[in-house]
Amino acid sequence: RGVMMKLLLVDNHPLYLEGLRSLALSHGITVVGTAKDGLEALAQTRKLLPDLILIEMQLPYCDGLTATQLIKAEFPGIKIIILSNYSDEEYIFEALKIGASGFLPKNLDLEEFNRIIEDFSQDEPVLPPGFISRLFNNLTVKIGTTKKSFIDLAFKELTDRQMEILSLVAKGYTYKEIGAKLYLTERTVKYHMKQILSKLHLSSRKQAVGYLKQMQRCLKIEDMVGVCQ
Repeated sequence: RGVMMKLLLVDNHPLYLEGLRSLALSHGITVVGTAKDGLEALAQTRKLLPDLILIEMQLPYCDGLTATQLIKAEFPGIKIIILSNYSDEEYIFEALKIGASGFLPKNLDLEEFNRIIEDFSQDEPVLPPGFISRLFNNLTVKIGTTKKSFIDLAFKELTDRQMEILSLVAKGYTYKEIGAKLYLTERTVKYHMKQILSKLHLSSRKQAVGYLKQMQRCLKIEDMVGVCQ
C-alpha cells in the first residue's frame, strides 16, 4: 500500500541515490527531485516543497547538518532524516537539536526503510537501531556514579510537579485526568508537558514516556518516589 508523500533525495553518490529512489518508488512514494549538495537541496526544497527529505550528512559546499538547519529555518513543517556513515551520539544529538526528524546509518536495508515510512506517518523520530539502549549504557559507564545521582543528572531540569506529571503520563492518564488528579487545568498540564519535552530535548509525549521507561529498565530504578509503580 503506497504512502502518500513527496520525497526529496540528497546525496552526492549517484548509485546510492538511485538505490534510495528505487526503494521509495517500491512503496508508492513520489520522488519529486534529487540534489547532489546542500545548496542544491535548499534550492530544490524551495521549488518542490517535499514532505520528507532524506539527506546525506557529508555533502560538498554545504553539509547535511547545515543544509538541514537552513531548510528548517524556512520550512519548519518539512521533515528531514539525515543519513550518514557515522552514528556517534554527538552527530545524532546535533541533528535532532537543529530540527531533524531522524538520523540513520547509510547501510540502510529494506526493513529499515519500512521503519522510516512507519515512523514518519506516526510523527515519531527515527533513530539508529539500539541507539537509546547504547546511549544509556554509555552514560552509565562515563558518569561512574550512583544510580540516584544519575537520575538527578538526567532529570535535573524537571521540577517536582513536572516529574509527577510525567509519571502519570507514563501510567496512561490523559491530560484531563491528570489535571483532575492534581487540581490543575488541562491547559496547565499541557504546558508542563511542553516544558518537559523541551528540557529533555524530546519531541513527543510518546518519546518522553519511552525515555522514562528506558531509564527504569536500564538502571533498575526502585527508589524513585512517584515514578515507579
